[in-house]
Amino acid sequence: MKIAVVRRVVDPAGGGGERYAATLVGRLRARGHEVHVYATRVGELPEGVIHHRVPCVEFWSPLKHWTFARAARRMIEQDRDRYDIVQALGQAYPSDVYHLGDGFHRFWMRTIAPRPGQRLLKWLLIKHPVRLLIEKRLMDPRNYRRLVAPSLAVKRQATRLWRVPPSRVDVIPPGIDASWVVGRGDVEGVRTRHGLTNEDLVLLFVSHNHRRKGLATVLEALARVREPRFKLVVVGKEGGGAFVRMAARLGVGAQVRWAGPTRHLEDYYAAAQALVFPSLYDPFGLVVPEAMAAGLVVVTSATAGASDLIRHGENGFVIRDGRDVDGLAAVLPRLTDPVLRKTMGQRASETWNVATDDLNAEKTLEVYARILDERRVHRREIEHVAIERLGALDVNARHRALLEKAEIQDYRALAGIPPVRTLHALKPERTTDLLDVGGEPIVRKRFMPGGGDAEDEWRMLVAFARAGVRAPVPVAVGREGRESALLTEFVRDGEQLDHWSARMIETLAPKELLRRKRIVIRTLAEEIGHLHRAGFTHRDLYLCHVFIQWDGAPRYRIMDLHRVEHHRRPPRRLIVKDLAALHFAASRWVRPTTRDGLRFLKIYLGEERLRPAHRRLIGAVLRKSARMEHHNRGRPI
Repeated sequence: MKIAVVRRVVDPAGGGGERYAATLVGRLRARGHEVHVYATRVGELPEGVIHHRVPCVEFWSPLKHWTFARAARRMIEQDRDRYDIVQALGQAYPSDVYHLGDGFHRFWMRTIAPRPGQRLLKWLLIKHPVRLLIEKRLMDPRNYRRLVAPSLAVKRQATRLWRVPPSRVDVIPPGIDASWVVGRGDVEGVRTRHGLTNEDLVLLFVSHNHRRKGLATVLEALARVREPRFKLVVVGKEGGGAFVRMAARLGVGAQVRWAGPTRHLEDYYAAAQALVFPSLYDPFGLVVPEAMAAGLVVVTSATAGASDLIRHGENGFVIRDGRDVDGLAAVLPRLTDPVLRKTMGQRASETWNVATDDLNAEKTLEVYARILDERRVHRREIEHVAIERLGALDVNARHRALLEKAEIQDYRALAGIPPVRTLHALKPERTTDLLDVGGEPIVRKRFMPGGGDAEDEWRMLVAFARAGVRAPVPVAVGREGRESALLTEFVRDGEQLDHWSARMIETLAPKELLRRKRIVIRTLAEEIGHLHRAGFTHRDLYLCHVFIQWDGAPRYRIMDLHRVEHHRRPPRRLIVKDLAALHFAASRWVRPTTRDGLRFLKIYLGEERLRPAHRRLIGAVLRKSARMEHHNRGRPI
């Protein structure tokens, strides 16, 4: 594969994100893939990796993030067709795979400013609105195909904050290469350099952002414990500054060693007895599996994604969050027990290996393969949205030759094709016929005065295809006066979802029926969620307007788009109307249970658990559904 990897800095000697990017690039290259790195700065890259420099202003944080995002976007869009996969590992879009290794600034804002008034003050600092604006664009579903979360916590944040369907998020812990950690390190050099004795118990803190990683919590807990044998070694490029003064004020200044940045972190792992990492917020935290591989006892917070690797009290300790001074102060005295340190460190060294770099690369390549498979499935639809002019018609470029051969170049020719059979004709002003055009089954939808406009539906068919929302493939559209008609590809093996559901109820055994019902609930909820997140509302979303193609798993087509609207953010009343139409139609045909409805809504919203605020949405949908029932009593839909 030809793979483009995008991140502002890619450096094996950098912070966790920079190291992860460099490791992934190396593993992809080692497996024979052609790898191109789009970055502003790089460290030592493996032989054969091609670097494309992304220009950005680096002297001011808001400008740095903004200029990199803009420049990266321009370069990606220019070079997109050269690559099979574009993998973004930082604030860059669009991409095929966006790695959530930096987490969500929106969540971080809520962590450092839990009250609305505090967040308002933070907005006065320009760096926060800039980061949030970039994040909003990153999470636009049109700017990625799949997301990779480094931990379950980040996946939950993606579904909760941005309503991403859980099925579009893969959890893959970042990988590390433990060969440079295990059994290596200059212990004596570290102890001599920092004035440590053999009786000292070394607590290691590694960070390039001391505030975010919880150094204040470590210092406060150290002051409470008052164990003189504890020596805290702080490693990282950020200077002590305010934290040096804080340590002195708390009376633990003599117990803290400020090591600064290092290219030999293995020396510090070898010299330490424990890693203390009570991060306020960390999507993962590579230092955790590295320390575990080195046999250290790890104390971290539940707000660090790498806490997924730790079973509290067995192979490490997990405190409530990065501000849990009481929890950390309760754990630290237990580290004075040499038997506990040895036992727990041994367990840690045996259980960290779910985060190897080889396993990470394999899982990442599986995601790439899934995207390429999906792209092959959808390629036909995607290619069909190149629109050309043929006589008096707008046509899909793929079908131009077919239409030219059949001499269909104006509305009269289009409308005059004799139908094979009529598919739908409830209203005389709008009829749907199946045609035979040069041996190809084509559907014609004809609009007479008062029945709508074919060009409205044509525009939505094209927009659906470009947004990745499944609908019939557009072929051609034309008009004459107030009459208009459009052609679409025939949906082979497709069936109205209401008819299909009724047939399944009659023919399937209960166990298989339950299995299929759950699959349909999950996949349909994801499809409708994608429809709404892309900005579309159908306004007539009964089950008869959803076609299902079942081949071991369902695929859907949204039909009859002449009333569809598109908004940057769809109005709530239109979303309620769509959901109510589904509920009303399902109640007539399949009689879903309350549990079915709640399961659908959770998947649609991307929530693992519904919150009290969702009761208003549920109430609005049920009320609208009841009005539809009253209005349509005794009438077909």
